[in-house]
Amino acid sequence: MLSAKKWEDHWAAVACWFAFYNFYRVHKSLRVTPAMAGGSPITFGACRELLEAA
Repeated sequence: MLSAKKWEDHWAAVACWFAFYNFYRVHKSLRVTPAMAGGSPITFGACRELLEAA
C-alpha cells in the first residue's frame, strides 16, 4: 500500500499532466489547446498564474 506522501506525489504529477494537456498542448485536429477550444480565458502566457493558483 502506498503512503500518503506517495499518493500526494502521484496526484501532483497527475494534476501537472492534466494542466499541460489542457492548457499547453496543441491538439492536432483542433489546432488549439482543449482549453482554448472550450473557451477558457487562460492563455499560453499564463503558466505562472496557473502554477500559482495551484
